[in-house]
Order: sequence, then structure tokens, then C-alpha cells
Amino acid sequence: MSRLSIVIPSHNAEAYVGRCLSSILSQTLPDFEVVVVDDGSSDGTAQAVESVAAKDKRVRLLRQEHCGVSAARNAGVASARGELIAFVDADDYLHPQYAELLVGALDAHPDADMSITPSVRTSETTDASLSVPILHVETSVGEGRELRKALFTGSGMLSHNQCHACHGKVFRRQLIEGLSFPENISVYEDAAWMHRVLQRVSRYVLVAHRLYFWYAHPHSTLAVSPRHQGLDVYRECLGSITPDEPDVRAACLSRLCLHALWLRHQGDSHSRLPLAVWREFFFSRHVRLKDKWWIARQIVSGRTRRKVMDNNVDTERRQRPAVGAPQEEQTGLVSVVVPVYNVAPWLPACLDSIVNQRYRLLDIILVDDGSTDGSGDICEQYARRDSRIRVVHQSNQGLSAARNTGLDLVRGEYVLMPDADDTLHPQLISLAHRALMQGDFPFAMVWASEVDKPVSYDSCVPVEGTSLRLLTQDELVGGLTNRTTMGINCHVVWNKLYRRCAICNLRFEETASQDTVFNTHLFLHVPYAIVVDASLYYWLQREGSLSRSPETPKAINRLLSSQRCINLCPAGSRYEAWFLSFLYNSIPRVRQTYALRSTEYNVLRSYARRVIRTVIYHTILRLFSNKHITWRMRWRLLTCSPEQSR
Repeated sequence: MSRLSIVIPSHNAEAYVGRCLSSILSQTLPDFEVVVVDDGSSDGTAQAVESVAAKDKRVRLLRQEHCGVSAARNAGVASARGELIAFVDADDYLHPQYAELLVGALDAHPDADMSITPSVRTSETTDASLSVPILHVETSVGEGRELRKALFTGSGMLSHNQCHACHGKVFRRQLIEGLSFPENISVYEDAAWMHRVLQRVSRYVLVAHRLYFWYAHPHSTLAVSPRHQGLDVYRECLGSITPDEPDVRAACLSRLCLHALWLRHQGDSHSRLPLAVWREFFFSRHVRLKDKWWIARQIVSGRTRRKVMDNNVDTERRQRPAVGAPQEEQTGLVSVVVPVYNVAPWLPACLDSIVNQRYRLLDIILVDDGSTDGSGDICEQYARRDSRIRVVHQSNQGLSAARNTGLDLVRGEYVLMPDADDTLHPQLISLAHRALMQGDFPFAMVWASEVDKPVSYDSCVPVEGTSLRLLTQDELVGGLTNRTTMGINCHVVWNKLYRRCAICNLRFEETASQDTVFNTHLFLHVPYAIVVDASLYYWLQREGSLSRSPETPKAINRLLSSQRCINLCPAGSRYEAWFLSFLYNSIPRVRQTYALRSTEYNVLRSYARRVIRTVIYHTILRLFSNKHITWRMRWRLLTCSPEQSR
């Protein structure tokens, strides 16, 4: 008997099933079987599966008349022989470690009934070849009650769509014994099934890596089926929720009312709900007041949107194209954190470039760090015009504190942190988001162009046909230490779209070159990232900016940040050696820079001497104890100019 049974319902999926099976047969866990149920396909799906089954005995093909995806899944489960069950759609594919990590998570937590992983919406042209091995596995255990609520609202890394889908999960067989998918509906059938399954779940384990890749093509069941069936499913779920879980019932009520509003917005005549449901929603003390207020506003105004929880998104603006190009697929809220301090002449151009992004699902957080030139008033003006913008005013505490304030308020699945005097290409977020959808990447990075004046968003030429490039951890850390000259800014944060889960525990330190330290924290724990090979960020070069201020010279800050990065590296590691070499190569440049300055820089010259003495005192022992630095290189680093020590 196989350890894991993977059930694949297929109907006219000839174009996709080969990729799906290839990703499954490439799994690092060998002990599994694949049960493909052909649901009366009229194309070559069955023949494609048979050709694979002839080469690999782990693949079995079952045939049936066209009865729907629910009947196909039920037939697959009945035929499965494994003690664990997983479902995969025929047009989707898996990370090579999908089975290994999800099954391993259940083995590590015998009291868990199921394991779950976030999924990634991807394109037709991509495949598992972009998936890089996961070296450090992150898991967490939760109570079943959390998932029962997340089925309607989402939770953390999991959206409600990911919770109510049966894919992206591995179930213990006894958990789903006796449960069958409803065959009388063609869409939301897995939501109804998952609701019944989750009523049995006491504990689950989350594998915090995106291992399942799903492709929503125009001919999928979800795209062509009537969406009003979702109302029946949610009403059925509402009727089966026990009174001892009022928060779960409140979440289901919110989802039910939101779905009805969304159907009404789409012009569906089946969008009416009984008055009793609306009465319970508005009078329930467990439904959040902000949800009641928001839905009441939508009923009055006739507008709606997809997610109650993200009520800062202006759907009307999101649906309007920004630069006269076709709309892109938009999944996942992007939080844009902008620290603002005395940038009134340049702030409007920055905010215009953000609110006119082609990607409309934005949560824009403006942190006014005690501005005295009217920047805070400009922020308030934009907030009144765009409901996606939130403004926070605080006393002047510095750039790091302003960004940390913004990070504490983010709601999105992704985070972008541009500077308030720079501007963005209208496609920056959409292209970076599309790159992140190609795999389990912690962040996507774009190229930056130096400009001497703000670039207007409506003067940007649309970008088409961009290429993507993978960067390994060595290349990322090498970019921080000048070992790799890729021409792209690795040390800054403003040209990167981060997954929130990758930086959720990171905050900016009150230190020099805080961007470099922040990214070092991240780079030391991620195996790879992805780059969009297009110049999409416009970096304003102006006198008086923080990077050009004589009070905070870049050369000295680079020494201080390098010392902090050395302390973050494991002792004796090669990354520590890279930062040590970079630090000691920078010291002669700092000495030369301030030795040639006029007498007005006497204070900075004295400060540079103190910094050099401090960093040498704190790093000299690490320089001599690191085995990756030869004695000859140590001598050169201590005595020679940077040109000689290369």
C-alpha cells in the first residue's frame, strides 16, 4: 500500500495534464500513487495519461462518463489505497518537495489531522523548473477552529479561497472517511466539502512555503459555472455551524452577505438573500462593526468588492485602467509603505505614481514623520481623494521608525517601501507581482534609474516582454559586499516587492544604512529571489536627501552597517568573510575621502577616525579567526589600499 494517494480529476485537460503529472512524478518523496479519473474527456486527455502510466506504474487511470468534478474526486478517493490523501487539479502543478514537506509535517505532528500549504496563482507558460529547493522548512501548528473561521475570512498566509479549496492539503484518510463531494453543484463544491471536513479537524499543521501552483484558465469550471451556487453553499455552511462557535458563524455571515453583494454588482438575478440573514448579520454582536458599516455603505452606494477584510481598496478605481493598457490579473493585497519627511516639492509626483499603478489592489500607508513643510497636509489631501490611502502622523523619529510604524499597520500579502521623493513606473507593482507568482520567492526586485527630476507616471512608456532572472543567496549577499557587480541595487529596500510572510518578523534598526542591515537579515535566510529585468523605479538624485546629507556621510555609514552585518553572520562562515573583506577594503577609501577635504570637514574627519578605530576593535578577532580568509589576504586587508587587496 502506498503512503500517499494523489487524486486528479481531469476533463479535457490534454494541454495541462502532462505538466501536472511531470511535476508529481518529480516529487522527492517516492512512496505515492497517482489516481487520475478521466471524467468523460472528448480530447486526448486519457491517451496522454495512459502514455505516462505505461512508463510509471505509480500512475493509474480510471474512466467514467462525464459526471462532474465532484463525482470524479469521489471515484478517485474510493479507489485510492494510501493512508494519506491529496487532491491536485489536472491543470495545476506541484513544487518538487510538495509531498515530502506536507507528509513530513504530519509525521512530525502525529496529533495533526491535515497539513496545508499556501498556493500560488501562476501562468500557463511557467512550470516547476523555477522552483528552487527549500533548505529551511518553516511549520506551525494551529487549532481546527482557526481554519473553520479562515474558511470564510482567510488567516495570515492563507486567503479564504485557499482554505476552501481541497488542493494544497494532505489529509489523513480517517479524517475524510465517509465524506463525499456534493455532486449536485458544479462550483464551490470543495468549499462545501471542506466545511464538513474542518468540522472534524482538531489540529492542523501549516507548511509556510508556497508549494502548490494553480492556473485559472478561461475555460476552467470556475470561470464558466454560475457563481450564485456559492450562496447556497455558504447558507448550507451557516446552517451547520454550532452555537458554541459564534465567531465562525459571524465570519460565515460576512462572507455570505459579501458574496450576495458581489453577485448583485455582477448583475446576477440570483443574488437575493432572505431578510432573516441580513437581520442576523446586522444584529449579531460577533460581527465586527467595521464589516457592518462597510456592507451598509455598499448597499446604499451600490458598489462592492471581493474582500470584506481589506476595506481600504477602492474597487471603482481598481477597475479603471491606469495607463491605457489591458488590466492584469490581480490577486493579493499590496501594502505600500511610504515614509514622509519634508518632501513637499516631490511628494505629489510620488503619490501620483503610486495611486495610478496598473495594479489597483493597494493598501497605501503614508507615515508623516513630523514634517514641517506641509508634507502632512499633502498626504491628507490625497487620502481624501483615494480611500486606499491611510495617513499616520507621528513626531520626528527618523526613517527607520517611520518605516516600522508602517510595517506594523500593513494588511496586505505583499509589501513595497518606496521613498517619498522617488517615482514608480505604472507597471512596477504588476510586473513584480507577476514575477512573485512564478514560484515561492520571498521578494521580487526591479532595476532603478537615476533621475534629476521626478518622472511623471503618464509619460512612462508601457513595458512589454520583460524577462525574469533568478538570484541565488550567494549572488544576493555578494551584491551587498560588492562581490557581484550585477548593476542592480541589492542593499536598498525601495526597489523590492516583499512577501509579507518573509519579513513579518523584521523591523528596521536605528542604525546607519538601515536598508543594508534589513536586507542582510533577510538574505541570510532565503535561498533565492527573482529579478524583473526592467528599469521601473526612478531614483531622484537631489541635494539635501538623506543619502547626500553631509551630516550622514555614506562612506562612514557603510562601515557601521558592515560591522552590524558581520555580527549577523554566523561566526566563521564565508558570508562573514565576505563582509569582513568589504569592510577592510572600505577603510582606506574613508581615510582618503576625509583626508582630502577642506578644514570645514574637521568634525567629520575626527568622526571618521573614531568610527574606524571602533569597527577595527570589534572585528579584528573575527578577521583572524575566519578560516575562509587566508593569512596573505588578512595582511593585505590590514596594510594595503583597496586596489592592492583585490
